[in-house]
Amino acid sequence: LTWNDIDFTTKTIKIRKTYSKHGRIISTPKTSNSVRDVIVPNSCFNKLVALHDNHNKTVGYNDDRFVFNFDKPLDENSIRLVKNNACNKAGVKQIRIHDFRHSHVSLLVNQGFNAFDIAKRMGHTVEMVNNVYGHWFTDAQQNMVDKLNSISENLV
Repeated sequence: LTWNDIDFTTKTIKIRKTYSKHGRIISTPKTSNSVRDVIVPNSCFNKLVALHDNHNKTVGYNDDRFVFNFDKPLDENSIRLVKNNACNKAGVKQIRIHDFRHSHVSLLVNQGFNAFDIAKRMGHTVEMVNNVYGHWFTDAQQNMVDKLNSISENLV
């Protein structure tokens, strides 16, 4: 992620590339669904603005610099170390970095968002969301029946 990938006006991150740790290669995403714009919540966006303001004061700064490591992509071991320390400090179970995506999807499902909107945000297909996360949509079935029951009770 470079500063060019962030639209500060719309609070959006433009996903247009991917990084392979094995070849240390930046390329286009694997699928067309992966290319997307993700609107960032205010709490996260404000931290990006503060980081940008800090980077902007650094000699050699330009918008082609990486957001999280300036000259090169952030090493996954660095990310894992920070995550592990935060988990230890908070006293919570260690999870894989990728599991944060699952947690985000779980939160979106529990907030009532549909599979189509979640798929667009995550860069998946609706089928993938349903196959991987479908078990999290089980409450939706009961909610549907409850609403149908309410409608039919009001008709009688």
